[in-house]
Amino acid sequence: MKEYQKTVEFNRLPIGTNNAYYHRNNRRFLKPETKTWKEEIGYSFPQKKDLKDGRFGVEIMVEMADNRKRDVDSGVKFILDALSGIVWFDDRQVSEVHIFKTRTKEHKTIISVWQII
Repeated sequence: MKEYQKTVEFNRLPIGTNNAYYHRNNRRFLKPETKTWKEEIGYSFPQKKDLKDGRFGVEIMVEMADNRKRDVDSGVKFILDALSGIVWFDDRQVSEVHIFKTRTKEHKTIISVWQII
């Protein structure tokens, strides 16, 4: 199995699950800005040509430029789902997740993904 490792930096905060959707007629739809960011995440990671049932690790660093109260895990599900079909088949293959939240001068989200061999 070939090793996979990639880190990508975005100048925005992850979208929390509660803010990613709108509801109409008892159905849930992705908001347009959510869909755009999900595609941006997917395009930023090189697609594995041979997705396997391997295990993966993910590190997410969220750097916030304001004092909003935000859960440390806000946006994690969104990021893992965005990488499904790009890096792995399904986010159930993710065995390890590290999340960090800090205060800085600019909003930033840094996502690192690696294959566990």
